[in-house]
Amino acid sequence: MNPQAAFERFFTPTRRLPTAAEQVILEQAKVSSIASTPNPLTLFSWGAGSPVLLVHGWGGCGAQLTAFVPPLLALGYRVLACDLPAHGQTAGEQTNAFEFATAIQTIAAQEGKFAGIVAHSWGAAATIMALSEGVTAQKVVCLSAACWLSSAVTTIAKLLRLSSETETELRHSFELRFGEAVWQRASADLRAANLAIPGLLFHDCNEHVFV
Repeated sequence: MNPQAAFERFFTPTRRLPTAAEQVILEQAKVSSIASTPNPLTLFSWGAGSPVLLVHGWGGCGAQLTAFVPPLLALGYRVLACDLPAHGQTAGEQTNAFEFATAIQTIAAQEGKFAGIVAHSWGAAATIMALSEGVTAQKVVCLSAACWLSSAVTTIAKLLRLSSETETELRHSFELRFGEAVWQRASADLRAANLAIPGLLFHDCNEHVFV
């Protein structure tokens, strides 16, 4: 696979369909659309009260974390879930973590301060980016958070069996598109360094993908 093809594949998620159990909860939500870049976002809302945002990961969808909806409603929160760009019912074919972060910022601009955010994988990394750029939340929970874009590229290179030369060209493509500082901009640990928000992190110590 040539570097350009690998670069395009990196940004092209698969679309995950809700399970039967998730669909039941999803059908109880109020569904709306929020103007955003590059495409309007599909937003799901349950209940009333202070908002808690559920943020899915790469290849996921807003339904993915709906198991959290009933217990959060029981605690008196309003629960929000979004289909991020190029995921679920939100249009698009390609996206990236920076667009994920922009989507979270867009929802925050409408909703104000979140009582909490529960986020998974690259959705967790994007949440940390958004928090470091002004989104406010009282608490955050990260599930298997992605940390370093550089590690993700290494993992993809191994999965696609790219040569070391092709991987180097792939990394150069990232820098051409997002700037040479892309690796720092997409590093969750660096973004989180100056945050003073109570957080709870869950991760499988035997899982090394994207970490």
